[in-house]
Amino acid sequence: MIREAAKPTLPRGMTLVEILVVLAIITMLMALLLPAVQAAREGVRRARCANNMKQIGVAILSFETSRGYLPSGSSVTDTNQAWGGSWVAHILNYCEQASFHRTLRFDCNNAFHTGVGCNDAALNKFLPDWMFCPSSPLEKFKTSTFSGRSSIRGYGTYVGISGAYRHPDEGDSRVAYAARYQGYIASNGTLIPNGRLTADQVLDGMSNTYLVGEQSGIMFNMDKGGEEDDLRSGGTSYGSFIGANRSGSPCRGCSGWESGYPRAYNVTTIRHKLNTRTATFAAGMYKDGPNLGVQSAHPGGGQMLYGDGSVRFVRDAVPFETFKSQAIRDDGVEAGVIVP
Repeated sequence: MIREAAKPTLPRGMTLVEILVVLAIITMLMALLLPAVQAAREGVRRARCANNMKQIGVAILSFETSRGYLPSGSSVTDTNQAWGGSWVAHILNYCEQASFHRTLRFDCNNAFHTGVGCNDAALNKFLPDWMFCPSSPLEKFKTSTFSGRSSIRGYGTYVGISGAYRHPDEGDSRVAYAARYQGYIASNGTLIPNGRLTADQVLDGMSNTYLVGEQSGIMFNMDKGGEEDDLRSGGTSYGSFIGANRSGSPCRGCSGWESGYPRAYNVTTIRHKLNTRTATFAAGMYKDGPNLGVQSAHPGGGQMLYGDGSVRFVRDAVPFETFKSQAIRDDGVEAGVIVP
């Protein structure tokens, strides 16, 4: 008898149900892993942001060591004319931008004003990498037109801290009320308008007092129905290098800082809780307002540069009075807001 050869058994394919189950498992695993991946990426970006601020801190302290005083937060020109440089312009010489710094002039009228200043061409499309937080969704450059001239200005995500609002009953005369902006401009901090503070004048200690904070997140403009807005202390047309249009330092009763349109760009006076996202004109948080908030693109808080060069992540939950006290150089509160 001849036996028939056994037919080879073909491997059984996956059924549609089995394929769907596998796909569902893969989808679930991806859903579980994605937040971890995103968190890891944000951790890297936050570390890079902290490194940016540390580099800024080194530059500010190098400036102080060389000159004997801290840079002005926002200044008029060397000839006492409007629109000199901000603290960012002043520290370029100490932050690997010495050759560029030598091309700038600090003595001409409107020196850092967009479109009409003597530094307009040099500042076109210029912003050091260390002035921009990698987590920020905001624009790095903006185009503005003045007197028929268009300029592309760099907008950083770091703002100098000129101090904090204090009620007149607290006896601090170093806070001017800018009625046109319904806001307050203080000179009780470290990077003050037209200031030349020495480290010895920071009585609470440099390690307990802010130099710089973040402005890297999206704001919600409540005067425009709550729409998303980019509100940074460089204004809507000027960028990170412009300074002030008034001489001297802000104070209560100083007519130059309390009448007309006084402006000190690229610094802010702490008047609102950390990461306050809602902005109104009445809160001094207008596009050119002096109380635009310290707010961050990093979840849960924001990074602050202190006078000793350290960078600390301050949580949203920090009490406002504690947060505000670190902006004032001599209010007698010496406990730093240190959050790991």
